[in-house]
Amino acid sequence: MAGTDRCSGRPGRSAVRVGGEESGLAVRRERTWLPASSGKLRNTKGELQMIQNEKARMAVNRLVSFVVGGLLVYIAITASVVSNLKAKNTELTNALNSSQYEPGRLLADAKAQIASREYAKAKVTLMDLLEKRPGAPEAVEGKALYQTADAAIANANAKWDAAAAGVKAHWEQALTAQLRGASEKTRLEMENGLSDTLNKEWEKSKDQVRSDWSKQQG
Repeated sequence: MAGTDRCSGRPGRSAVRVGGEESGLAVRRERTWLPASSGKLRNTKGELQMIQNEKARMAVNRLVSFVVGGLLVYIAITASVVSNLKAKNTELTNALNSSQYEPGRLLADAKAQIASREYAKAKVTLMDLLEKRPGAPEAVEGKALYQTADAAIANANAKWDAAAAGVKAHWEQALTAQLRGASEKTRLEMENGLSDTLNKEWEKSKDQVRSDWSKQQG
């Protein structure tokens, strides 16, 4: 029998060698299989991680796109609203200017102010007419009225300059008499600084005194 010692009946060397080769082959197969399976597991985990990362990236991109789109819509709406408000504001301003600076109205106001001897106000009104509506027919009459108001102011100033000293003296006499009729304490205080008191009171009352005087002149 092949591979058996004819004398003892034990397996021969060739049988042992064959068995050893088969055992070594099995061990080598087992060793080569284990690393291959481990590599496949590592590859599978890596692929899963890549898929998860890609999903997360796509989710972030969608969120960013949504936010950016919302901002663009908001900006567009805001720009439209602001543009409409500016247009309406300009329209209202133009309408107000047209009403406020209507030539006929300005000329009528200036005439009424001159009739009331409010020459300074009349000049301001006429200046608006000449500056805002220079081409209007009313501007021709407005120029003449402006000169009239200017001359009236110059004439009133000249009259006042000539009469101011006398008016002040009369006013001082009236105020002095009024102060002297007050209590003794007030009278003594007044006597000590009469000149300063009169000058201070004159500066406070000068405009009103002049206005009253101008009305008396007719």
